[in-house]
Amino acid sequence: MQLKYFQTHKSKDLLIFSGIAFMIWTVFFVLDFNGLYGQDSHAYLAYSKELSESFSTGVAARPFFWPKLYPLLGALLHFSGLTHLLALKLISFVALISAVTISYRLCLRLFGTSSILYFIIGGFTQIYFVRSGYLVMSDMLAAALCLLVFTCFFAYKKEQQTIYLLGVILAALAAVFVRYAVVPLLALPVLLTFVDWLKSMKRVIQLSITVGATILVVIVVYFNNQLIQETLYQLGDWSFKHAFSRTIASRDGIAVNTVPNSLYVFGNFFHLGYFSVGILLVPFYKHLTNQSKWILVFCAVYLFFLVGISMQNYRFLLLTHLPIWIALFPAFKAMIQWSKKGAFLIVSSWIVLNIGFACYSFSKTLKAHRLEREVVASIKKHSKNESIYSFFVDQSFPSYGITNKVHNFFMEDYSQFETGALVVFNEQQFKQQWKGHRVMKNWNRLCASKDLDTLEVLTDNWIIYRIH
Repeated sequence: MQLKYFQTHKSKDLLIFSGIAFMIWTVFFVLDFNGLYGQDSHAYLAYSKELSESFSTGVAARPFFWPKLYPLLGALLHFSGLTHLLALKLISFVALISAVTISYRLCLRLFGTSSILYFIIGGFTQIYFVRSGYLVMSDMLAAALCLLVFTCFFAYKKEQQTIYLLGVILAALAAVFVRYAVVPLLALPVLLTFVDWLKSMKRVIQLSITVGATILVVIVVYFNNQLIQETLYQLGDWSFKHAFSRTIASRDGIAVNTVPNSLYVFGNFFHLGYFSVGILLVPFYKHLTNQSKWILVFCAVYLFFLVGISMQNYRFLLLTHLPIWIALFPAFKAMIQWSKKGAFLIVSSWIVLNIGFACYSFSKTLKAHRLEREVVASIKKHSKNESIYSFFVDQSFPSYGITNKVHNFFMEDYSQFETGALVVFNEQQFKQQWKGHRVMKNWNRLCASKDLDTLEVLTDNWIIYRIH
């Protein structure tokens, strides 16, 4: 069977995108950035190691909060001889190249024209997006799979080939097993594809297929029971008041955001980390095609979900970055044609702006990464294998070889504290965000019941104590 929809006249695009990605990878390597950033990345690395051990010993791995496909792929790649860290980074790296390539080719198929430069800018100079291609995180893999769903959706809509129907289903299933957050983004394209397919069936067959699909959904949910718990929590916590308030209280403490959710969700269109000159395209939105509008509707469902949840994180906008980038291509093309001689100035200034913001933003990522390593180095210097009481940075401990027993202030209440144990804490950073929460209550009980010897003061008010 010939898959005409996936053929392009630009055979060098994959090579070009891979070359640029590899150059950026080299820059990160020179900066000594290993891809571990934030609690989630350390959790994925630790669980990938557990899965490998489970395969070798036959002992079941512990339950995991997030979907398991990303760490599972890392565990499988590990058996090829790669370290778990390199395997997980390689998955994100390949997903980045795949996501940009799929986007470029989908744009070409939807609009009959595309621009390698446009997707180089969108894929490799918008820092919030490109950074995820080098992190030990599931986001980029999920983004690539979502783009594959969109591609198969439009292909099936045009050509009605069964292979594209299967592409929608399988890519969507894989995406769910990578990140639960894809559900509101993929719900419409999957449902519309399924309905379109049913229309060609007889009534009895329609009923049978519907029952079968329902059973399949139940099976997927059964093997992703955390999906139900997380969905119920997010829907129960979802509120329009979050759209207009900068201060939001949740299980993750009290967050004071720079802008309310109602502005944050438009970050894909205007934020420096995603579409830094998006404001310039607004006058050209009249050139958007029906295909653009389909994509924007799919993204709108997802962004509507984000506007009411209690957590604000620009990482969540990564899934919709390239879909919106594709949708706005006709507006970009119209702007370039209108500007004529000014096109070079616009594009070159855009690239310089992106690179400047990327350097600024990534310096903060690198600073946080180096802080984790600084904390770990300090613990190794002072530790004698005693217990450690901590919060926030403790997820990084196993990644860097710390095997001490860790008591996390977030996970449970403590009334007794071990004399001689270490404490790693940042009171200045946590006293407002976690005011009234278990985190600060544990800290306050510790300070009231024990004396603390300060062993070392680290960057940004992180302090290593010993309980006396």
